[in-house]
Amino acid sequence: MGTFGLGLIIVFFTMGIFSKFIMPFSWSQIHLLERLQVPSGRYFLGTDELGRDELSRLIYGASISMQIGIGATLLNTVVSILIGATSGFLGGKTDMIVQRFVDVWMSIPASSFYSLS
Repeated sequence: MGTFGLGLIIVFFTMGIFSKFIMPFSWSQIHLLERLQVPSGRYFLGTDELGRDELSRLIYGASISMQIGIGATLLNTVVSILIGATSGFLGGKTDMIVQRFVDVWMSIPASSFYSLS
């Protein structure tokens, strides 16, 4: 299952990087005369109510999702490194305060951040 998941991530990542070359049409190109088409040789996933190609829109969405995911991960990494490096460099009371804050943060279950109540 892990290999299958990694394969899917690689496929979506590749599609996101090369989306401009893979998309058969522009993600926003409208074909009013070909609205709500079923999947065919021309439109592999069909078209929506405005005649936009669903495959092109899916590939473009994967590209945006990958950019957001990578950006959020990089931002998280940079902020974490800065906090850890500052804490380690200053040491003493600053280091103890940061460590206690991280201990409290890590003790909160992740599911409590996603509860609806």
